[in-house]
Amino acid sequence: VDLYYGLYWERVLFLGSTLDDELANQLNGIMLYLSQEDATRRLFMYVNSLGGGVTAGLSVADIMNYVGADVTTIGLGFTASMASFVLGNGQRGNRVLLVHCRVMIHQPQAGLNGQAGDVMLERAELIRLRKLVGVLYIDLTGQMKWVVERDLDRDTYMNALESRKYGIIDVVNASEPEITRLYGEDGALRLKPNPYRWQTVTNQQG
Repeated sequence: VDLYYGLYWERVLFLGSTLDDELANQLNGIMLYLSQEDATRRLFMYVNSLGGGVTAGLSVADIMNYVGADVTTIGLGFTASMASFVLGNGQRGNRVLLVHCRVMIHQPQAGLNGQAGDVMLERAELIRLRKLVGVLYIDLTGQMKWVVERDLDRDTYMNALESRKYGIIDVVNASEPEITRLYGEDGALRLKPNPYRWQTVTNQQG
């Protein structure tokens, strides 16, 4: 606990478990407080999560875009579902993926149960949320509508290079030799390496 408390004061946040309302409120409160304290200093959110609730993810993304401080997102491990959505909502040009991180995107899911009328209402709301998330992924990635609709229809997995090409992130934290080793010469040519180390990230101003 003391470790995370100290990192918060260094403007480092962690989305490292299932994104529920409680964790969303905690992250939102920290971002609001730190931005009010000094809106000129960047925030850094590390994302390693299987995802979580759609409304929780939307609230975190909204606060990231609402606060005055810029937010750098850094994906590590496995970033899936609404966690990948949060990752993509970092400041453009500052959405980073560690080289072995995997990303998965899919459409919002929900179990439909209860009385017939309630099921119909829940189904209508789920369809609305699916359309909304699809539109937002289009904005985040710059992909065509049909591409996003196709890829959200099922679980779509991407490695670091594929995530960069897709537009969910901007930077892969790897040296050129490492990119060549993992993805071949063609991968190194298509992806300009841009090392983004923790020490330099957390000390960067503005």
